[in-house]
Amino acid sequence: MSVKTIFWENRLTKMIRKPGGVTLEQALTRGESNLESIKGRCREALDEKLAGLKALALQPADTDRAAAQSALYDLGNDIIGLAQPAGFPQIGAAAYSLCDLIDCMNARQTDAWSSVAIHVESISLLRGPLAEDQAGGEVILDGLSKLLGRLKPPAPPAAAAAAAAVDP
Repeated sequence: MSVKTIFWENRLTKMIRKPGGVTLEQALTRGESNLESIKGRCREALDEKLAGLKALALQPADTDRAAAQSALYDLGNDIIGLAQPAGFPQIGAAAYSLCDLIDCMNARQTDAWSSVAIHVESISLLRGPLAEDQAGGEVILDGLSKLLGRLKPPAPPAAAAAAAAVDP
């Protein structure tokens, strides 16, 4: 059996290595400038996704929860991609936690809809009243992490033993 290695061409690396090309500092400055230029559009898109997230989370119990979970996961994934460029990294972390929660719900075939509602409300707080409160956002993220920890399936014994050996 042979292995074929493919080296992808990285445009930034090519520009930096080219004589007379851009310096790393120039590339970073341009990148920051480009991100700043789309920040407003990312915030608008983020707000649209958050509205959709709220609408799905508030659905009555008799709706198709599997379809709602799938749609929530997709919106959460979109929010993860929009949050950092929009200037809200904590929202991205909370949306990641929401997606992780939905994965746990699917794996355990359980309905933890109240936990979904807590996640969605937390994301709303991070976009609203706590948008500029870094410490308050960390408290929320810590709470979501603890909530998720209670819902995650326990680690297999071998994985737990390996983790215990690494953590003194």
